[in-house]
Amino acid sequence: ANSSTVLLPNSFAVMADLGNKCIGQRRTFTMFAKVIFIMLLLFSESGTAKAEIRVEYPPVQDPQHEQTRQAIIQGHMLENWANKINPLLKQPVNLTVVMRECGVKNATYIAPLHQIWMCYEMWDEVVRLVQKGVTADQVNARVLGAWTFIFYHELGHALTDIFDLPVVGKEEDAVDQFATLFVAENREPGREEIAESGALVFWWLVPLTPENTGIGFADYFRVVASQSAYADEHGLGQQRFYNIVCLLYGNNPQRYKGYFVPNQMMRIDPQRQPFCKNEYAKVRRRWGTLTKDYFKW
Repeated sequence: ANSSTVLLPNSFAVMADLGNKCIGQRRTFTMFAKVIFIMLLLFSESGTAKAEIRVEYPPVQDPQHEQTRQAIIQGHMLENWANKINPLLKQPVNLTVVMRECGVKNATYIAPLHQIWMCYEMWDEVVRLVQKGVTADQVNARVLGAWTFIFYHELGHALTDIFDLPVVGKEEDAVDQFATLFVAENREPGREEIAESGALVFWWLVPLTPENTGIGFADYFRVVASQSAYADEHGLGQQRFYNIVCLLYGNNPQRYKGYFVPNQMMRIDPQRQPFCKNEYAKVRRRWGTLTKDYFKW
């Protein structure tokens, strides 16, 4: 419990009792009451801590994960996320971002604990996927970009839960939109690479085996699609890629116009292109309306 909620009533009672015993004049009582009021304000201010995003790095068992843990701690990655978000967010409870071993390749929001778990197993998977998809000098930037986008995705889940935001449709799609929108609206250098890296990782999450790596565009989706993929709460990796890049194009057409090429891997059918600006405007307006009392865009 907050210390002020426990101490203030008792403190007030003791001081008021002393005042009633010692005060004999009205003027003295008035001054005493003012002192009590000021002390109450001071106690209240000092005892009330603003809810915020916090970070934790619990110990790990895997030596490789310990190396990753130390690198992330030294780079202040989680702290940088928290420092960026805290001034923008008005939240009623603390939200903790935990870099931890989970036993599965995942990043997830744990609603009862108000925690975002960023799992080392998922970090390993992102590193593996990125190394297959980019040149060596791009690996670090792509890994950090994708990891940051995944965090913003989970932050979207957290906001949806904490503020009980109404989501009509698939929440996974909605928080992909949130993450993309936040990155697009962020004016820091390199913001586009964050969402772009996230979109690419979602594409690469589709399993490519030696049997289907060299197949053509049309057969690619027939081979890799599975019943479990269609039944998953997430959209297919390709769909998530297309939707994210479409929103990015809607915000910055000049940078992303090269993604609209027919019948090519990791490109979007040009028929989608005319709708992307309007899609971005609608997503920005709707998320802005939902979060206007809680989040500063």
